[in-house]
Amino acid sequence: MTRLFMRLSIILFLFCGALVSWGVWIGEILPREQWEQRGVVPRDQYLILIDDQKNLWFEVKTRYLLEDKQHLGEQLNWSTDGDNLIFTKYWEGGSSIYVLSLRTGQINELISEKGKIYNAMWSPDGAMVAYVLDNSNASHRLKVLRVSDGYVYPVIDFQHGITFRWSPDSKKIALITALSSIFSNSRLYVINTEATDLLFTSTDDQHPIDSSLEWSPDSQQIVITRYTSPQYLELLDYRTHLEIIHIGKATERPLVDANWLGTQFGGVWSPDGNEIAFAYWNNDTSGMYLLNTNTSKITKIIDGLAGHHSWSKDGKELIFTHMETEFTGSVYAFNLEQNALRRLRDYRGGTFRPN
Repeated sequence: MTRLFMRLSIILFLFCGALVSWGVWIGEILPREQWEQRGVVPRDQYLILIDDQKNLWFEVKTRYLLEDKQHLGEQLNWSTDGDNLIFTKYWEGGSSIYVLSLRTGQINELISEKGKIYNAMWSPDGAMVAYVLDNSNASHRLKVLRVSDGYVYPVIDFQHGITFRWSPDSKKIALITALSSIFSNSRLYVINTEATDLLFTSTDDQHPIDSSLEWSPDSQQIVITRYTSPQYLELLDYRTHLEIIHIGKATERPLVDANWLGTQFGGVWSPDGNEIAFAYWNNDTSGMYLLNTNTSKITKIIDGLAGHHSWSKDGKELIFTHMETEFTGSVYAFNLEQNALRRLRDYRGGTFRPN
C-alpha cells in the first residue's frame, strides 16, 4: 500500500467538475447543505474558481450527461500569467476547447473537433495550445493551435497512450508514447514545434518510461523516470531510475550512480536549474533528496516516504508530502537559503498534492 501511495495521486473534484486553487477543499468553503441550497445536484457539473481568501470568483455550470449529453473534462490548464484558463467540454460525437479570461469573465471557444480532445495545455509563452485528438479509429494525433489566428497543425500521430510537456521556451514538445497496447515498452520523442521536425528519439525501448518528465529551465535537458525491469506492471516489486537526456548532444545518462539501487522517481528541476529534487527508496533507506547540478553533491532533506514535490517560483523552497503511517502524513517545505525544514500541516486519509 505504501508504494501504491507514492505512485498515485488523487485529483480532487466535487461532482466530477470542481477546480480549487491553492489546494483548498471545496468542503471547507461551503458545507454540503449550502451546496444543496444552491441547487447543486449530481447531474450538474461546476467549474469553480476560488481565491486564497476562500471567496467564490467564478462558476461555469453545465447539465450532465442525462440531459444535453454534454459534460466538462477534468483536465484544466492555466496560462503562465494566470489570466486565462482552458478547459474541455465534451458533447455527443465531439469536443471543444474553451478559454476563460479572468480579466473579462468571458468564455470563448478556441476549437471544436470531431472526436475526444484531451490533455489541452498552454505553451509557456501563451501563444499556442497543444492537445491530443482521439478520433476513435485506433489512432491519436498531437496538434498545436496558434491562438492569435486559430491556425491548427498536426505534430505527430501515434497509436497508444501519450504524455507530453512543452519546453520552457515554447519551441519544443517532449512526449512519451507506448509502443504497444499493454504499455510494456515506450519511447520518448522531442519535436520542434516551429518546423515539426524530430529533434530526439530515445533508443532504449525495452525499459518503459514513466509518464512523468521534466524540462530543465534552459529547455536543453529532460529528466525522465525509467523502469529498470520490463516487468514494471508488478507494482509491488518494481525498480526505477532517473535519467537526464541532453537534447542537443543526443545523450542519455543516469542521474545518480549505480549504487542507488531501488526506486528513484520525481526528478524536478529548480527554477534556476541548479538543483534537481527527487525521491528514493529501497529496502534499507528512503527519503527526499537534492542533487546539485553543478557539483553533483547529493543532500538528503528528510528520511521516510516522501513525494509529490514541487518548487516555489523563486526556487527558494521545495514543498512535498511525507507519509508517517499508511493513512496519515504531513506537508513540508524546505528552505534552501536557510537549510531549514518546516512542517506546514498534517493530513489523514487520501493523498495531498501540494503545489
